[in-house]
This record gives sequence, C-alpha cells and structure tokens, in this order.
Amino acid sequence: MLNINTMKKYFKHILFVVLVVTLASCATLQEALNMANCKYKLDNITNIIWGNVNLSKIKKVSDLSVADAAKLAKAIINKDYNIQFTTNILAQNSTAMAAALSGFDYILQLNGNDIASGEHNKAISIPANSSKSIPLTLKVDAKNLFSKGTLEDMVDLAKNISNYGEGNASNVGLKIRPWITNAVTGGSTKLTYINLNKTLQ
Repeated sequence: MLNINTMKKYFKHILFVVLVVTLASCATLQEALNMANCKYKLDNITNIIWGNVNLSKIKKVSDLSVADAAKLAKAIINKDYNIQFTTNILAQNSTAMAAALSGFDYILQLNGNDIASGEHNKAISIPANSSKSIPLTLKVDAKNLFSKGTLEDMVDLAKNISNYGEGNASNVGLKIRPWITNAVTGGSTKLTYINLNKTLQ
C-alpha cells in the first residue's frame, strides 16, 4: 500500500506530465492557428513532362527536336495524354511565431473549368519571419480536354502551364485551400480557397 508521501510524489508527477502535454498542445494549436496569418503565392512551375519529354521551355511545336517530336507522336498513338508538372507554392510567415499547416486542398483549372483536384496532406512548418517553398506535383490526364488531342493541343496546354508559372497570360489556374488540425480535438478547419498568382495573398 502506498503511503501519503509516495502518493503525493506520484500525483505531482502526473500533474507535471499533464501540464507539459497541455502546454505543448497549446503551442501546437497556436502555431496551427497562426497559419491563417500566412500569405501564399505561386513561385514557379517546373518539370512539365509529357511522353518522357520536358516541355517546360517549349512554346510551339517547331521548338521540339525531331527525337522529342517522335516521342510525343508515339504518346498520341498510344493515347497517352498524361502530363505532369511541379507547382512550387511560396508560403510566407511574417509573424514572430512559427506556423504549422496540416495540408491543403487544391483545384487545377483550364479556361475556368476544374480539370484536377486533390489534397496535399503532408504537415508543413514555417519558422517565424521566414518563407518556405511547398512543391506540389500534379498529374493530369488531358485526353478529355480536347476534341482531337493533337500535338499542337498538348504543346499549347504545356505553354499555358509554363506561362502561368511565369506570371504571364494563361488559361490555366490553381487555387488552394489550407487546412489546420486542432492538436487537442484532432478536428480539421479548412480556410477559404486562394487563387494563386505571383502576388502574396
């Protein structure tokens, strides 16, 4: 049987552990809530790949080498219209406290229509008074975006993606909706969608 002194020590230990956990949870919660104070913008778009060809610098069909044009012609024959690219999103935390983001939903649009959506569910931590680039790899099956799906169509899509990444006129757009997780309750809160461009918002 425990004596009074032992019980006192035992309860003090429990109270200490509870206090530490509570403080840690509060700090994590504050960092999560602070994510709402962060700003985001489109940094750039890299590695636009279709048919094992990098189209990042291609603006028209005549820019393709003979070998790359042959690869893309083969992709069309095989009805392979899967295009992939990496969007780099810059998150800026201008506050004196770290910010923690649980993830975000995203929607990719072409001519105002949604063509791909999903979620980035990796936790992100941004230190106080700093910025962090968040890479988001997107894969789009473009076979239903065009009536014919010609080489010109796909190169034009790649050009629009590239132009969007450079902040130039484009038919492509991306919006994200950050979400945060309450470390105490485990519930998620989703913020409003942000249309990404080259301006922090």
